[in-house]
Amino acid sequence: MVRTTAVATCTTDIHLIKTAAWENAIGKVIGHESVGVVEKVGSEVKDFKPGDRVVIPSAGTDWHTPMAQRGEAKYYQHNNPYFSDDPMVQGNFSEYVRAIDADMRLAHIPDNVTDIQAIMVPDMVATGFTGIERMNVQFGDTVLILGIGPVGLMGVAAASLRGAARIIAVGSRPNTIELAKQYGATDIVDYKKGDILTQVMELTNNKPVDSVLIASGGNPDEIYTTAMKSVKFGGTVACVSIFFDDENVTLQLDVWCQGRNRDKSVIKPVIVI
Repeated sequence: MVRTTAVATCTTDIHLIKTAAWENAIGKVIGHESVGVVEKVGSEVKDFKPGDRVVIPSAGTDWHTPMAQRGEAKYYQHNNPYFSDDPMVQGNFSEYVRAIDADMRLAHIPDNVTDIQAIMVPDMVATGFTGIERMNVQFGDTVLILGIGPVGLMGVAAASLRGAARIIAVGSRPNTIELAKQYGATDIVDYKKGDILTQVMELTNNKPVDSVLIASGGNPDEIYTTAMKSVKFGGTVACVSIFFDDENVTLQLDVWCQGRNRDKSVIKPVIVI
């Protein structure tokens, strides 16, 4: 049992309240970004004790499943209040949180890290870093980050840590642009000043980027199309955004080098995750 000391409201929570998109969350305490202090532990908990400061992860993965252990954790969130049909599985916006399978899920907070710093880890850092990890960024790569809110900014930081030589960040707010530069962005594209794809190609002399992180909202048709037109043959597009209001994404045929203007000699396989 963890006594909550700090929480953060995710945009996902706001959209969830607005749309009621996930039926299993209705009538429950929500929230998935929190840190706190351990109050009590069960008899099988080995790695934590009362008084420990901990991060509670945003996902409620059931790590007992072989599928989760082999890398499909996001699809087996049986302990997540948004997806579990168990009324006892609740979110983190409460005074106390029951941390199921504590040894598999909690993480210690170092003494030199404050609660306010740590609250960024369970969702913002983890989401941005996971997207970049899935993109398999290599030394010297050119990476495009679509959106530099908190998750996108963590994508910038992660791409820099992974050795990307050029990081093109798309955003318009002065404060996040400044942070993106601090975290390693080499180029900024302001979507309010023109078409994103056109601006990116001008920066790269019409050379496609190695991979793209989708970390923004907006029209998914436009976002996915921009991402896939920006990336090289065999490149990777990773999406860490959620589009609550849309059931389908429509992509132009020329994204796949097909359609009326297709070049029959070219096939453009793109990995989308």
